[in-house]
Amino acid sequence: IAGPYLNFFVNYNKFIPHLLKEINKTVSYGRGITKNETIMLEYIGENPLKDLHIGHLRQAAIGGSLHKILDYAGFDVIPVNYYNDSGLHIAKCLWAYDKFYRGKERKIKEKGPWLGEIYVRGNQEFSVDKNVQEEVKKIHQALEKSNNKWTRLKDKLYVWSVKYFDEFHKDVDAKFKKIYRDSDFTSEGKKIVKKLEKTKYLTYEDNVPLLDLTEFGLQKTILLRSDGAALYLTKDLAMAFQRFKDFKLDRLIYITGSEQNLNFQQLFKTLEILKLKQASKLFHLGVELVYDRDGKKYSSREGTAVSYYSVLNNALNVALQRIEERNNDLILPERKKLAKKLAIGALLYYLNKVSPKKKINFDIEQAVSFEGQTGPYLQYSYVRALRIIEKAKIRASPKSVTKLDSKLELDLIKKLYFFPHVVQKAAESYQPHLLAEYAFELASLFSSFYEKCSVTKVDKTLGSARLYLVKAYLRVIEKCLKLLGIPVVNKM
Repeated sequence: IAGPYLNFFVNYNKFIPHLLKEINKTVSYGRGITKNETIMLEYIGENPLKDLHIGHLRQAAIGGSLHKILDYAGFDVIPVNYYNDSGLHIAKCLWAYDKFYRGKERKIKEKGPWLGEIYVRGNQEFSVDKNVQEEVKKIHQALEKSNNKWTRLKDKLYVWSVKYFDEFHKDVDAKFKKIYRDSDFTSEGKKIVKKLEKTKYLTYEDNVPLLDLTEFGLQKTILLRSDGAALYLTKDLAMAFQRFKDFKLDRLIYITGSEQNLNFQQLFKTLEILKLKQASKLFHLGVELVYDRDGKKYSSREGTAVSYYSVLNNALNVALQRIEERNNDLILPERKKLAKKLAIGALLYYLNKVSPKKKINFDIEQAVSFEGQTGPYLQYSYVRALRIIEKAKIRASPKSVTKLDSKLELDLIKKLYFFPHVVQKAAESYQPHLLAEYAFELASLFSSFYEKCSVTKVDKTLGSARLYLVKAYLRVIEKCLKLLGIPVVNKM
């Protein structure tokens, strides 16, 4: 030992056989020990009666992979979703449907995206016409009551939205133990406003309850509209209490767009004031927005946001073209099925390969490319390894893996070793992009190995050892794909 440094050396004759045997003979290499800690993870947060857009897709990519990574790291994860089914946007859509679209749904096949178009029309009319504003506000008030024209219409349209969301969840492999609806927390939220009256933080201005958190460096915010309608924060307060009643939680993580950062700071501080025992166990992961290729911001209100199905269809078309260029042997139904897996993998990886704290300028051609840091590149790497194993005429054997002493072989082996550590770090820091980066680096090392280290054109002993390494790589890259939510394919 010299100064603060510790010099050590790796005995590869022991390290390599131990590691490769552990990977190839352990079903769940890298799985963390059970933590005895339960985490509720909320992600996506679609708005019924509005379209799904690329921001939802990014949150699905990040939230879905974080769910899987936390679970694999040893935590008990309860994935939940949240539908804002009583916001002002609902009233805007109902008003526009009633005025311009009632009865026209018979000709519409995809009603979910259609509702998004109706909402945009309603928002446009609302923004320029005071009469429309008054009518929409009356609808919004009516929605807080039960069994009237507007609640019945909302229930009808809500079913169309949920069907649309369910299809989306299936595409991105998002599974939820419970879905909360904010309309269920209007009454309790208003009761909490009454409780806050007993604190120094709630005052009234023009008969509107105002929460003053300026002593904590936060802005003042209203809890009820002038007409008495509850706001998001009001219902979020009640929902937080309910979640800790529903489940015994050690942590509650919210994943939303970064534009809601202030709202969650206000929510958490208010829950502290209300003496929620678990207030210190709350965490908000604000995901940065997705912009167009030129850096221009999308807007669902203005109808400029790129819808999920538009993005998916573009990705499908590009993937089909790539498949036809590479593999003409597949019949059309098989090509379409494969294209769907490549398109989903491409989109999920592209939106998850950088930190949630960084914005993304979305480029569909770049996302679906088979080259570079993309989902299809990882899927192709898996297929390459699979083909080596399928075509090999020798058996993979751990007996002579100490012969794996070239730089390319050792670099790949050392990268495989770090897989469990990356999983734990991604889980503990809530940064699934760390695993996405690792998977690409691992696949790149395998590509170099593939080009220079033949399994078949060397003596049988070395070939068997290399094949054993390929099997280990296949297991780890497959686990990476699954943790990132990327479909595993066996041909490309």
